Amino acid sequence: MSILEIKMRSGVMMRPMEFAMFLPDDQAFNFSAQNNPCYDRPMKTLIILHGYTVDNYEWMSYSTPYELALRYNLAVVIPSTDSSFYLDRPGTGNKVGSFVGKELIEYLRRTFGLAKTPEDTIISGYSMGGFGAIHTALAYPETFGCALGLSSALIVYDIAGMKPGIQQEGVLADYDYYREVFGDLDKVTESENNPEVLVSKLLAEGKKIPRLYMTCGDNDFLLQTNKRFLAFLEEKKVPVTFVPGEGVHDFVFWNKAIGPAVEWALGGK
Repeated sequence: MSILEIKMRSGVMMRPMEFAMFLPDDQAFNFSAQNNPCYDRPMKTLIILHGYTVDNYEWMSYSTPYELALRYNLAVVIPSTDSSFYLDRPGTGNKVGSFVGKELIEYLRRTFGLAKTPEDTIISGYSMGGFGAIHTALAYPETFGCALGLSSALIVYDIAGMKPGIQQEGVLADYDYYREVFGDLDKVTESENNPEVLVSKLLAEGKKIPRLYMTCGDNDFLLQTNKRFLAFLEEKKVPVTFVPGEGVHDFVFWNKAIGPAVEWALGGK
């Protein structure tokens, strides 16, 4: 197993960006590879997006990317960004959506020969990263074969119409933050920062929608927004797999959820 911490110069972010990568590249000492069908195919790539107000070290501290890489023959890539919801923010110098959806993938292809096809490229995330995984896959359907959203922070519904100086119940930040990240909050549900808009656009253009997997705990404060997006997908007849679970918004739930999600993405391999 190779564990790399990489700092690359990002053109779209106009600054260095960091990511960690786990590569199960030493089969001589990889006992997980023995009689494992995942090693009968080329290595696939799993992007994991972190949550709000943290960086990639939270996933590496509280979860098991090492084991995921070994068990499923995956290059596990965990970028460290900011509390951007993985969106491009015009005028701020930050284009995190473009970085994750395009520039990072191009770097992995060029430098490591990874993530060359949508079938070989999975994007996942928890909380804010779950929103980012779903939104980025829909924004770059030619890049990602599927998206795995764990307790996704699909908060567009909650912040729509939010006014200055008012801290709304059920949201974690104030108007100024959401206005900077999502743009005009009176028009956010009509913008491409809303995953529903991206789905409708892909359907209208007759383009393929990446496979979608969602899961959320039964006592998670984000359950209702996940169900609302699920209902939208079902109304539009967009295939989606939703797996209910027991738990709250924490790594106890996400650590139980990530294995089955990855197995679904791989289709058993």
